Amino acid sequence: MQTYRSVVVGIDFSDASSRALQLAYSLAKRCDAKQLALVHVIPSSRNKDGAQSDAEERLQSLLDPSLKSQCVVRFGSPARELSQYAHSVGADLVVVGNRGHGALASIVMGSVARSLTQAVHCPVLVVGGEAELPEKFERVIAALDLSDISKLVLEHAQAVAAASQGSVRILSLCEAHADSEAETRKEIDHLLARSGGHGVPLDIDVHHHGSVSSGIVEAAK
Repeated sequence: MQTYRSVVVGIDFSDASSRALQLAYSLAKRCDAKQLALVHVIPSSRNKDGAQSDAEERLQSLLDPSLKSQCVVRFGSPARELSQYAHSVGADLVVVGNRGHGALASIVMGSVARSLTQAVHCPVLVVGGEAELPEKFERVIAALDLSDISKLVLEHAQAVAAASQGSVRILSLCEAHADSEAETRKEIDHLLARSGGHGVPLDIDVHHHGSVSSGIVEAAK
C-alpha cells in the first residue's frame, strides 16, 4: 500500500503555502513520515546571500519540533527546483498551495502546474480554498478516467483515506447511456481487483455529467 515517508512542501510564505504546510504536517504525522522538507525557491535574479539568509530564518520559524524536518532554500524556477529536490530525496509526496502571491503561485496555475505534475516522480497535493482545513481526511474522492494512471490515483486516494481511517468515493464520469455505465463499472471492478482494497471502505459512483470539472466539484460538496 502507498504511504508517505518523505514529504516535500513548497513554501512562498503566503497564506496559501501556510495552509499547505498545515495540511502536510497533519498528513505526515498520520502517516508516520520519516522526513519533511520545507522548500523555498528564490528567483535567480535576487541577491542570493541576503535572500537566502532571510528565507532560512523564516523557514526555521515554521518547523514542527515533533517531526524530523529540514529547511531548504534553492534558486531558480519553482517548478524545476521543487521537482529536482523531490527527486533527489526520493520524496513520496509534494505539497503546494494554490493561491500563493510569490514565485510559487505560478506552479499551480496554467502550464507551469502541468510542468510540475509531469516532471515530478511522485504525486502533487494542491491545497486550495479558504474553508477550515480538516483535521483528517474522512472522505476522499478518487476521480478516475480509467486511463493508465487511474490505478495510481486510486492507490493514493486509499493511502490518504487509510491514514485517517476514512473512506474513498470512486467517481467516474461517463456518457449518458446504460451500456456505457455498465462497461465503466466493469472496468472499475477490474481496477479494484488490481489495486486491492487496503481495508478502506469504497463507494462507486458512475455519474452522467456534461462537464468533468463541474461534476467533480458537485460530488465534493
